[in-house]
Amino acid sequence: MAVLSEVDGDSEKADQLRHRLQKRLAVDLSDLAPEGRVDVVFLETAPDTLRQRIMEHGRMVVCRDEEAWKALRIRTMRGYGDREWFRRLYRRELRRRLLEGRSSECSARLRKPLERARKVATE
Repeated sequence: MAVLSEVDGDSEKADQLRHRLQKRLAVDLSDLAPEGRVDVVFLETAPDTLRQRIMEHGRMVVCRDEEAWKALRIRTMRGYGDREWFRRLYRRELRRRLLEGRSSECSARLRKPLERARKVATE
């Protein structure tokens, strides 16, 4: 579940309030979710890519502040769009490295996922 909270600021107190709210929401919503597992994400602190995905594929259930939602949506679209060139560059370079077989430079923990990605990249 993604939430645009009314907690303002980046202070330690605001972080503590968000954390308490996040736990309380997760517990309250766990009865409604399959297997009782719920992830609660605060949109105002989430990365642009996650916010963009949520806004593209998610469903709004309740909106109490239309203006705050619009402002966040605009900020997300701008931030996501501004970094598109970087994401393309990153994907292109990652694909090139996978095709060259340079996974030996990575840690042992990443070898298997990189091997699977290499198979997908060559298909």
